[in-house]
Amino acid sequence: MGLDSLFIARKKVNPFELKFERAKHVVLGKTKSVKHVGTPGLARKRAFENRSATLGAELKQRGKDNKVLHIFLDFLIVILFIKIKLFLKFINSILTKSLEVSLTHKGANLTSVQKYERAVSDDDDDENDEISADVVSVAHFGGGKSNIEVHDGTKKGIKRKDMLSELIAKTKQQRFDKRLIRDELEDATERLDEKWKHLVQNGLMENLTMNVKGESSLPKPQVDDYDNLVLIEQKDQLLRLEKERLENLKVLVYFILLLDFFIDDAKQATLPFVFNMPENYSKLKDLLSDKTSNEMSTVIDRLVKLYHPSLNHENKKRLSKLLLYLIRRCFKKERIIVITCQYISPNIFYFLGTKNYFFISFQFNAEHGIKCVRALMKQQYTTFCKKGHQILSFRTIALVNLVQKLFSVNDIFHPVSTSTLAFALYLVTNIKVKCVADVAKVLLLTDILSGYVEESKRYLPEVIAFMRDVFLLTVEDHKQDCFISNNFSVSLSQKRMLLIENDVGLRLSSNILIANFSFPNTDYNRLSVIRVAAAILAKYVSIYSSYRTSFNAIFSPYLVIISKMPTIYYPKILREEILKLCAGIQQLQRRKEISLQMLEPRIDAHFDVEKRLRVPKTVEDAETQRRLLKRKVRKEMRGAMKELRKDNQFIARLVVFQSCYFPYCYVKFVTVNNIYFFTVISLRINIFIFCFVVRERRQFRWKTRLGNKKLDV
Repeated sequence: MGLDSLFIARKKVNPFELKFERAKHVVLGKTKSVKHVGTPGLARKRAFENRSATLGAELKQRGKDNKVLHIFLDFLIVILFIKIKLFLKFINSILTKSLEVSLTHKGANLTSVQKYERAVSDDDDDENDEISADVVSVAHFGGGKSNIEVHDGTKKGIKRKDMLSELIAKTKQQRFDKRLIRDELEDATERLDEKWKHLVQNGLMENLTMNVKGESSLPKPQVDDYDNLVLIEQKDQLLRLEKERLENLKVLVYFILLLDFFIDDAKQATLPFVFNMPENYSKLKDLLSDKTSNEMSTVIDRLVKLYHPSLNHENKKRLSKLLLYLIRRCFKKERIIVITCQYISPNIFYFLGTKNYFFISFQFNAEHGIKCVRALMKQQYTTFCKKGHQILSFRTIALVNLVQKLFSVNDIFHPVSTSTLAFALYLVTNIKVKCVADVAKVLLLTDILSGYVEESKRYLPEVIAFMRDVFLLTVEDHKQDCFISNNFSVSLSQKRMLLIENDVGLRLSSNILIANFSFPNTDYNRLSVIRVAAAILAKYVSIYSSYRTSFNAIFSPYLVIISKMPTIYYPKILREEILKLCAGIQQLQRRKEISLQMLEPRIDAHFDVEKRLRVPKTVEDAETQRRLLKRKVRKEMRGAMKELRKDNQFIARLVVFQSCYFPYCYVKFVTVNNIYFFTVISLRINIFIFCFVVRERRQFRWKTRLGNKKLDV
């Protein structure tokens, strides 16, 4: 029998005889048929969808414990940099204001206005030693002569010249008398003004009242005891509030003096205009010693102008050395850090007067500046890796802010800003927090990171995880919610680091002072840190508000944690801010769209009334039944092995895709946990074998009960 006979014997497939099980009408509520006969493409598509919904979902969720993971580690940094110098100057002007109150008009006292700017009358037209109008009228229109009686009774004529001199003398005498009267009046007015000021300053005018006619005859109302108690309580409350206000003002005054905000212009005027370029670090240190930040800025600006590269080509090298010396001085010592609930104070930088010079220096020699900053960042990273889980220092925070101010932080890779961002996120992930001051310092770094994503809207999972753990510190019982990051210890004291158990009734300030000296774990400091954390979370909510699909997954855990916080013990202003934060998150949450429900009857095209009453068919022969069962088991086993093989191929494709798409660390993590999937596969095989054994044992029992012969199993 040849090949031709084989081809002839094979039956050709008629395309018109293919089977299709398609519903003629779409019935609401009826599930679609699982079998897809004659449509291999559709069957393969449905199988792929089912595997993606089951095995694919398990593969994606492997190793995750109720947390949102972002695969691509985008590293960004942020800082809000706003000046508060005018605000602090205004506070200082209020504190140093004298008690004496003097009324002014256009910058001059009212007494001087009365003395020198009074209205001129017609009688005072001869103030400037001029002849009065009466003298002029008599001299010109009086005839020029007058008869005066002599002792002998005769009359003698007076010359015109004598008459004029006599009139002028009388006019001067009248003017002198008027001036004396006016001076006496002004002296009396000044004496009365001084007496009035003395009475007002001593408080003698408070009890002065004007009695109305008939008021003395009316009986005075008697003060009740309840009114006296209310007055005493109000007085005590006012005294307590005034005491707290004075304490806050003392802190602000100390902070103002500490940061050298109030500088006299006379000191800057004494600075010389010509300086010698320092040849080494010690000379620069001597030059900038005992100088405030503004004076340092003035000195450096004058050095740049004197040694500008346009004047001499060698000045470029000198300015590059000056940049190295300034960076060394800026990061030499630890400085005080101030966190505000709305912004970060610019005075966290000791180089407040030198940051403008950094911009100018980078314009002259950008490559040299980049090398300096990268070397400094590498030094900080090496120091942190050697010392382990140390807390943040001023140098690190200042470096992160300096890079953000000098370089671009957009989506494009940058040799300085990208590596600095990676280092900052590494710090946020690996720092061990032990006290409230450590929490505040890391919050400052997270606030800096928010500025980097303000424009690009990138997601920072490390910052979101740390912020969630900070809010967990304020909850008493969080057994169901565990810490996501490794920054906090599992001890009970560490878990309740920010917990407020009693009503403290404190007035919060917008500033947190973190310095080298003590920052105790008091209720006031805890509430201040909670307020700053709420403000920072509000910034991230506004930044990620454009995330329509993942916004609920990111910020929904915060609502659960905030609902457990003991806000009844918090001050009123903090409660209002937390409620406002929750309202903003709930408003931005994306609600699920409810599909339209059609109230139509469910129609079954193959409805059988007697199906419920029909008796199922049973096989009487046990051997035949056993043979059928073996055939079914064989068929199911074959189908199960086929499905398992396809599942393995599907998992292998996903693993290869992930290994090509994800970084090496993620691939290593996936390969370690592949044992779980192979366990699932082996479990399915065991389930099929177990079902077969159970059915065989049931058949054996049934046979023995009927009294037949024992079957060979």
